[in-house]
Amino acid sequence: MCQSSLGYIVHHKEMLNENNIHDPDVTLSFDNLQYVCKQCHDDLEGHGVVRKKKMLVFFDKNGNPIGKISENTPLFKD
Repeated sequence: MCQSSLGYIVHHKEMLNENNIHDPDVTLSFDNLQYVCKQCHDDLEGHGVVRKKKMLVFFDKNGNPIGKISENTPLFKD
């Protein structure tokens, strides 16, 4: 991480996925969280919304993870 810009977003060092999303040792543990600037966060694999690489996890309109989806699926489901 650059450490030259102020933190903007909390990043999970271990990526959240369908197997660990309900594990508080992964989702809420301070040991797994890192405060980073937006640019550094967006540069991480699967995190940048406007990057060429596809996001690894998507969220419904309530912010709940819905996992991987196909290219033809809308980004937000009702």
